[in-house]
Amino acid sequence: MNLRDLLHPDRAVAFAFKLCCAILCLLALPSFLAALLPQLSGTQLFGLVLLGLVASPIAYVIRERQHRRPAREARRGAERTPLPPPNEGEA
Repeated sequence: MNLRDLLHPDRAVAFAFKLCCAILCLLALPSFLAALLPQLSGTQLFGLVLLGLVASPIAYVIRERQHRRPAREARRGAERTPLPPPNEGEA
């Protein structure tokens, strides 16, 4: 995001909303983890960590495949020959 985007009202509001959501998530995450982790057994905790380690690369591969540009198809038909300007032969 460019700093000039903050001067545009719509973009500034959208950025402020995203920033507020990110701050709220970061503030709520420690209390959520503190309540959840003591209730998990060692095996469940290991499975949760393993799931996170496997899901992250899979999500990265899916994201990269979606953003990859499709290969350009070859043009079908004859090549076009450039035409000379219309007034060139009259001089």
